[in-house]
Amino acid sequence: MKDYRGRALPNKIETALFDFDGTLIQFLPKWWYPLERSFEKVAGEVPEAILIENISNIMTSIPLQPGKFFLMKIMYHIGRKGGLGRLKTIRFVKTARLEFQKSRFTNIPVPGIEDALEEFVSKGVKVGIVTSASLSEMRSALKDLPFLNSYPWVTRSDVENLKPSAEPIEKGMEILGSDPKTTIYVGDFVSDIEAGKNAGVMTAAIIGPVPDISKPNFEKADPDIIIDNAVKLTEFIS
Repeated sequence: MKDYRGRALPNKIETALFDFDGTLIQFLPKWWYPLERSFEKVAGEVPEAILIENISNIMTSIPLQPGKFFLMKIMYHIGRKGGLGRLKTIRFVKTARLEFQKSRFTNIPVPGIEDALEEFVSKGVKVGIVTSASLSEMRSALKDLPFLNSYPWVTRSDVENLKPSAEPIEKGMEILGSDPKTTIYVGDFVSDIEAGKNAGVMTAAIIGPVPDISKPNFEKADPDIIIDNAVKLTEFIS
């Protein structure tokens, strides 16, 4: 099996490690819609091109250890780039912060993902979750999506260094007893691909619902394969 670039995986998949947000659960309800709602409340219209540009920047520039006010700074930048004055931008940041608090525990699974994970297991593939989400966010997800309780997971609380450090993926492989050569990491951010490469594993990038953002960034990051969603990875099981 090959992706749209004609790329195939170099090795058989024996372990599949998945990012969480945007990979196992849907990206739009948790990230995109809160931004849209915030801009509508403050400015009355949504500058989609600005949102696309800045979410792209988020995907490619998240630092190794985001600071406490990192997202607030990103929101401020989006407001100013979106044509808001200083006072309206501050209102936008406050509104977006509240909207993100509401969406923080929104866990809507990618369609078909439960069956896809079960298919991996049925074919002898080890499955795990490696995420930069907090422990409280992961516990919320396990409550909302009980099928995830079948798989081991690594959160930001389990490591000292976040992606793109190799540490989270190495922790996941340690738990499962996996070989990097036959392990694949699946994610929807450039930092996911960088983390996979740093850990010496195969990488799969998820295009997701906003291909205008993700495709150009991922083509530059050069993962082993680029696929529409995590369910599509089942087609690459040999």
